[in-house]
Amino acid sequence: MASTTKKALVERVGNALSFSAFPNIVPPLLSFLAGNPNWESILLSAVGLYGVYLAANQDELNDITKFINEHPDEFSEEIVKTDGFKKAFLVFLDGYLKERLKTKKEFLQKVILGYTQSEEKDKYELERLQDCFSRISLDSLEFLVFWKKEMLPKIEGEITERVTENTQVHPDRSKDWWHEHLLLQESFWSPLEKWLYDNYKPDTPKVKEEYGIPNQEGWPSEPLKRAQTREIHERAKVTERLAELTSLGILNIKVNTATIGGGSGKDFSLTLFGLNFIEFLD
Repeated sequence: MASTTKKALVERVGNALSFSAFPNIVPPLLSFLAGNPNWESILLSAVGLYGVYLAANQDELNDITKFINEHPDEFSEEIVKTDGFKKAFLVFLDGYLKERLKTKKEFLQKVILGYTQSEEKDKYELERLQDCFSRISLDSLEFLVFWKKEMLPKIEGEITERVTENTQVHPDRSKDWWHEHLLLQESFWSPLEKWLYDNYKPDTPKVKEEYGIPNQEGWPSEPLKRAQTREIHERAKVTERLAELTSLGILNIKVNTATIGGGSGKDFSLTLFGLNFIEFLD
């Protein structure tokens, strides 16, 4: 019976693909499908679309089948057999195979895993998330990871009490709803501005110590010029990151607001899409 089933699988794969055209990927594909028959239509479609590329880059196919095998719960039979998932996985493969950077490929894997766990799959922004990960620069991606690690915990700690209070006053809304609502109102820029001020402003004790300037003494001309140039450079980098993240729909420009040290400037907040996007960052 097993040999008959295997023979039938070989025939189906042979009818779908040319063994002579893809001699190096058909054997591992058959081996995988023998133990994972629910993936047959998806992977045969993938090879039909990307066979020439996969034939020249067999490691990519190996990585995909390894990824599938490592997540049996997320890629359950119930999920894999649905038409929605079949289309979603082909969307994932299109972005995954075109992505050249390993770091971004790993994020794309998290995005498709998120789809399998979503309770509202029709509203899951698979294409938008993939497009954003494809377009975002590594500098801005690392900047977001930094902000999430260094700034977000403090912000969430500050709104915790308000979440509890608002839930008590308005019990028709859940804690999760209030947490999201308040977080979207918080300034993305304010804690970042404070970090820039503390770490790069020449007047601060930390910067003076870095340059060997006693806290109560003034700056000599040359060290001051170097410190000021460094601050300008760091602020320019942050400005560029903010502009890119706004163009990607991750940030909103809020309102003009006073900044540390006086003056005014733009304020930023996370969009709902941005809040969802950073969930995939670690």
